Amino acid sequence: MDTYEKGPPMAVFEYPQFSEDEIIAMCDGRADYNTGTLSVNRPPFIDGFAGRRLALAMDNGATLGYDFADIHAMTLTIDAGAGGPSERPPASGQENRELIQEPPQPGPDPRQPTGSPCRTGASSLQPEPPPTSETFSGLYYEALQVDDGVFLLVYVLAHTRPRRAHVVSLDLKQGLATVFFCRIGNGVSTREVHRDIVFGYVSMFDGQPYSVCPEDVAPTARHSLTTDIVGAGIIWTYSPTFSIQHIYGSQWHSCFVDFNTFYGGLVLASPANYVKLNDHIYIYSWLEVGGAGVQGFALMNLYTMHDVGCFFGINGSSQFECYTFGAFGKHVGTLANFDIAAAPEPYAKPHMRPYREAKRMWEGTPTAGAPQPIGAYQILAGRRLQLVFDDGTTCDCDFRGAPATEAQARPAPTRPATVAISSSGASRESTFESTTDHTQVTTTYDALPIDDQVVLVTLALGHDDIVLALDLEMNLCTMVELGFHQGQVTRHIRFGVIHRDGLPTALSWRHHFTRDLVGRSFAWEIDPEHAYQHIYAAPNSMAHIALRGDAPGALACADARYIRLNEHLYIASCLESLGHSAHSLVLMNLHTMHGAGTFLGYGGDAAKSSHAYIARGYDLGRYETKELFRW
Repeated sequence: MDTYEKGPPMAVFEYPQFSEDEIIAMCDGRADYNTGTLSVNRPPFIDGFAGRRLALAMDNGATLGYDFADIHAMTLTIDAGAGGPSERPPASGQENRELIQEPPQPGPDPRQPTGSPCRTGASSLQPEPPPTSETFSGLYYEALQVDDGVFLLVYVLAHTRPRRAHVVSLDLKQGLATVFFCRIGNGVSTREVHRDIVFGYVSMFDGQPYSVCPEDVAPTARHSLTTDIVGAGIIWTYSPTFSIQHIYGSQWHSCFVDFNTFYGGLVLASPANYVKLNDHIYIYSWLEVGGAGVQGFALMNLYTMHDVGCFFGINGSSQFECYTFGAFGKHVGTLANFDIAAAPEPYAKPHMRPYREAKRMWEGTPTAGAPQPIGAYQILAGRRLQLVFDDGTTCDCDFRGAPATEAQARPAPTRPATVAISSSGASRESTFESTTDHTQVTTTYDALPIDDQVVLVTLALGHDDIVLALDLEMNLCTMVELGFHQGQVTRHIRFGVIHRDGLPTALSWRHHFTRDLVGRSFAWEIDPEHAYQHIYAAPNSMAHIALRGDAPGALACADARYIRLNEHLYIASCLESLGHSAHSLVLMNLHTMHGAGTFLGYGGDAAKSSHAYIARGYDLGRYETKELFRW
């Protein structure tokens, strides 16, 4: 029986939605919104801006003017110009689109050259134009320093509707700036944060034109979106009791591993962007759309392995927050970076949200990635196997109806087998629709060889499936019993032995759960149209990334179990996190780098989709994190 089944559910929470009036009341009603729990490793606030003036010219035509009164008070003037930042939520279906588009005509600074080679991340909608000029007096701000001449400025625009904030990465060494124009609410949710990423330069400092270029010209270089850090994994420690691993999985998505749970870590996915300031300073920004919808932002120094950042939005306790933090990092590995080509613009990121608007990554029916050997059917044809599991369940499989002469490359699972399943009365969870009601069924099966005398078998039993890993050399077996209940795939895992031909069976040795795969990553190429990267990030959960198809770079997380057959054969079984509506399994041979896999999913009308496949594997590296987990 799957002894880990009582672990944490991977379905993300459905946080309550609020009206705009309720959200504004939350924002206005919390005076200590800038107080968070992750300030232990935050450096001191910078007071070097007090009494000084600063102006930023942004590539969307906006100019931001700052008059700093002291360490936390300032006056902000926003001149939106011809293409100022959009300040209204996007229409439905336009949320979380990070479009890369050419900059508009130059802003009001006469030094700005025409045709500046800058790239601007902006919203795709066409809102009503914002006010051409806004002034905010007595605004509270926080300033932190992450490197020589590189600063983070964070502030909330008081009394705006919807509530807005700016997160500014100020680079005085290069004379450049990147501003995240953020607001609460988008076309999907009233609480999720929408942001526009805009690049620009420092046009004035201390009341004088500012330039690091000869002849006092405006810089043509810009900070830029990047894939430099894709594949890296860093554990960030915010306090002695709170650490998170950030996995920069693809150019569009990231995930993080929570080490602070008793069950050994959860893996959660978020849409993300990465911005390069220089060769060791990067921005990592993510939206917790699988949670409360807040934006996380980190300005990272990869030389000192220290970051500063902030959270902005309505948190899981339904409170408004915009607070800064700091953390110390430890690099634990870098996986191969495929540098996935971007989809044609505009590129809409899939919504990784629970039970609504969920676009499954595993759509379609992949075909075999290589001609299938007939050895599996030759091994099984004409045999009768009795599988006896440790919980008392037995499974009698009669493959005598499938002569070896019929075994050929698989167009579809068409070979018959007679299966009888019985239970000794072992207790079962009431929410599981057991297949043990089948006393005897003649069904079709698929058999995929993965090693000498080791076969992956899929039995179709009506609305359910049974997946068997049969080790005929050691006479051991693993059963993954799959059903469908209340809109979710259910899974039970059993270990046992094979009785056949009068051969002896092991008394205590079994296939077993393992942590051997934790931290490792593989790519599985099923066919020219379907390839996925698996990151086995934690003992009970994993991330998978689409490498091809309609949404390359899309990342989702799944509840996972890892099983060891021997020193080079392993099973990874995962339930998709979006409502557990699908199950995928790969039995991998780490000597030949091939995998035999199965997929079971159900559509909105509970229609069953099931198939098996052969995949070629690629070892992408590992994170050195296995020993950090309790289990």
